Amino acid sequence: MVSLNILSWNVRGLNAPIKRTRCLEFLHRNSVSIALLQESHLKREDILRFQNKNYKILANSSALNKSKGVLILIKRSVKLSVDLIGGDDTGRFVYTAVKINNIKLLLISIYAPNEFDQHFLDNIFKTLLQFNDYRMVLGADFNASVHPPLDRSFNDPDSPYPPSYLRLTSSLLSLASPSLTLVLSPVTLEC
Repeated sequence: MVSLNILSWNVRGLNAPIKRTRCLEFLHRNSVSIALLQESHLKREDILRFQNKNYKILANSSALNKSKGVLILIKRSVKLSVDLIGGDDTGRFVYTAVKINNIKLLLISIYAPNEFDQHFLDNIFKTLLQFNDYRMVLGADFNASVHPPLDRSFNDPDSPYPPSYLRLTSSLLSLASPSLTLVLSPVTLEC
């Protein structure tokens, strides 16, 4: 059995060499096995700059310009086999289906548009539902609150919850199963 420390992180840009180095050092210092990253801001030709002797890019999606960008980074010492890699070509969504110790995992990183877009979520979740025999590990920046009482940007006395929260929750529940792990903070999985 292998213990995996998984982190979801909106890095807010990795174009500066010093920031790439510090992020990789942070992951190593905290024994992160798999990182699901959002907002890399790396162009396609710069993706490989975010690797070192400890970590490699497993999957990525980048925009044409220095915006958006999602990555799945894995510690080089993690033994796995890759079944499939997919996602979009706009820097919003990437996934990889892997096997670790014969356990099927679907690793997913999502960076949703700033304005809530139900069509965007529906397309992604439709894709993910095809992997019902995989345990899903989802790291995302949905640009919507998953805990409205902590969201100070929403202030409507007539409704305790913003519409984006209700739609996001509904979409997440469509995926909900014992095989879904939503990475809101570092999570450890046993495989």
